[in-house]
Formats: sequence, structure tokens, C-alpha cells
Amino acid sequence: MKNSIGKYAAHSCNPNMKVEAQNSPKGLTVQYVAIKDIDPNTTLSFDYCTTERRFAAPFECCCGAENCRIRIDGWETLPPAQKDLLSVNALPYLKEEDDNIIIDKTTK
Repeated sequence: MKNSIGKYAAHSCNPNMKVEAQNSPKGLTVQYVAIKDIDPNTTLSFDYCTTERRFAAPFECCCGAENCRIRIDGWETLPPAQKDLLSVNALPYLKEEDDNIIIDKTTK
């Protein structure tokens, strides 16, 4: 994340950015994309659960959002309804892994 705004972005359960990632010939390309208008001097934020399957060190959220989930420990711990709400901003690999788990369960 050298020279990236990501190292300055906070977690929020009501974020103002999302993360997009693509493989390219030069390696992984990461972009931070606004998902709403961001006023000057506003903390940049994204929902960490939309980029990570599971955290080695889950944490208590203090974002203060009305929809705050309190404990942040990764995509795989979210209930299906929460995943549905967040899926538009989640990295594709998280959704693909979920789809593979569902396929595995239905084929056994």
C-alpha cells in the first residue's frame, strides 16, 4: 500500500468509499472509489469487512454510524442479509468464495 490513501482511511459501517482491486500485468491494482459525496476535511473511510474474509485481530467499532455493527471481524462472519446489503461494495473474491461454498453444500 505504498503511496496509497488506503493507509489513511478508517473503517466505517457507513463508509464514503469502496475498494476496487484488479490483477494487471504489473501486479494488483487497488483503487479507492467514492460511493457518496465527500466534503473537505471528512475522514475517508471504507467498510473493512468488504475487503477481508476474516481478521486475525477483530476489533470493536467506534464509527458511531446508526448502522454500526459494533464488532468487526470480517466478511465470513456477516449474516446473509448484511452481505446482501454490502455486496455492491465488496471485493469480488469474497462473493465468489461464498458462491463456491453454496455450490459445495448443494452438491453434497
